[in-house]
Amino acid sequence: MRRVALSLGAALALATGAVTQGAAPGLALTVRPAAARDGSLAGDTRIVRALALHVERGEAPSAFVTPGMFEAEFSGFLELPARDDWTFSIAGLGNVSLEIDGQLVLKGRGAGAKPLTSEPIRLRKGRRALLLRYGSPLSGAAELRVAWSSGKTPPQAIPPTALFHDPASPGLADGVLRREGRALLATLRCTACHALPEGFDRAQAMPELAMRGPSLHGAGSRFSPSWLAQWIAAPQRLRAGARMPMTLHGDAAPAQARDIAVWLLTLKDEPGPVSFGDPEQGARLFAELGCIACHAIDEADATAWVSLRNAHSKYEQGALARFLLAPGAHDPWIRMPDLRLSTQEAADLAALLESTRFPKAAMAEHVPSIDGDAARGAAAFAS
Repeated sequence: MRRVALSLGAALALATGAVTQGAAPGLALTVRPAAARDGSLAGDTRIVRALALHVERGEAPSAFVTPGMFEAEFSGFLELPARDDWTFSIAGLGNVSLEIDGQLVLKGRGAGAKPLTSEPIRLRKGRRALLLRYGSPLSGAAELRVAWSSGKTPPQAIPPTALFHDPASPGLADGVLRREGRALLATLRCTACHALPEGFDRAQAMPELAMRGPSLHGAGSRFSPSWLAQWIAAPQRLRAGARMPMTLHGDAAPAQARDIAVWLLTLKDEPGPVSFGDPEQGARLFAELGCIACHAIDEADATAWVSLRNAHSKYEQGALARFLLAPGAHDPWIRMPDLRLSTQEAADLAALLESTRFPKAAMAEHVPSIDGDAARGAAAFAS
């Protein structure tokens, strides 16, 4: 019988093909403390939607890894839309290396001011094995953002639709179980009745036990009356998966929602000047920043991600741009990161979301005023 020898590349292609058939969206991210003198490298693995990372100095890179210098490893598959010469760039701080199908594409130390850029590399269409290793810097925040480009694809953040992982990735099942248990402990408020271990540091080890809802300070200067009333009446109708519960019931609920909204609209602050942006520039930023990794823009995705279809109706003029400049100003627990936008960049993104180019939901129209009684609303809010 004649034997046929496979090249290393062909063997890798066959193995990768078998795995990618059962691949799931997102990459597997493993983080562990930087190598200690005793060799301890206890880590944590989770699924992430974007090839990006941001950890402030002194923060933990994971709920299950102690703060300090750390190492991270993104693994999975990158789906290339076409056979082409591809260029990869990595912005941020820290040591990084990128491998595609086992071939080293880019290696270096990010300094923040200028991205590291690879030489063009010829890659075939389809899912290619991806491995990115990262080491946090000695000082400053740990930052990482990867972009790609080719003759047919302009420079942009790698979209989440191009990222996949093997569900059987080592450590992933344990990471999922730990997160589910942690979420149940926090959401069911188990510690209201059960004591935590002696010496347990809530603030450091599990800060979500202190979670509170967003501040309503200045609500009247931020939210539109019509959106506010509809949100209070039925949050899940405006955003699937909203954490705010439906608290008003019965025939009187719509009127109560309007009363509470009118009362909240009396909570004003100094909003500051309004900046006007360019939706074309906003569209460019939307792609470059990889906003699609967390936000849905059409009806089919609205149950999976945070939809942006009601953004135009939620905020008063200028308020959306101010929110983008400081997402955590009224909600320290918000999942939206601070993108460190300039005033003009925030205005450009807001202009895109408010423009006719962006998909709109018909439900929450922007109406300048609603009928309601502030005194009744204050009483309903308290009760």
